[in-house]
Formats: sequence, structure tokens, C-alpha cells
Amino acid sequence: MKTITVLHEGDIFGEMSFLDKKTNANVVGQSETVSVYRVPEKTIHSFLRVDFTLNEKFFQMICISLAHRLHN
Repeated sequence: MKTITVLHEGDIFGEMSFLDKKTNANVVGQSETVSVYRVPEKTIHSFLRVDFTLNEKFFQMICISLAHRLHN
């Protein structure tokens, strides 16, 4: 398996499939014990509809993550 990136505590992944609604075919592996939380898309949308501050921070975090990947 080829390593594409190494994630650290607090990092997110899966934002591309969230934005473009396409299924991601990447495989995720770990080199140590990790906890991963999956938040259903419907839950994310319901929170974003009622909390505009969260909405702004959520998409800002996605933009920062994508910009970081483009620069690396």
C-alpha cells in the first residue's frame, strides 16, 4: 500500500467526497492505535443549517485543509 499522506491529531479526511458527492476509493490504514469518528452527512447538514458560526468555521477548515494539500 502506498502512503499518500500522514494524518495527525485533529486532521480531517473525506472532505472531497463531502463536497463533490463522489465515493472515495482510497484505503485508510494506521500505524498505531487511533480513534476515528464518522459523522453522517445528514447530521453535518442539520448542524450547519442551524448554526451559522459552525457553518463558517466548518467550510473554512475544509478550505484550509485543501489549500494545505495543494501546497504540499
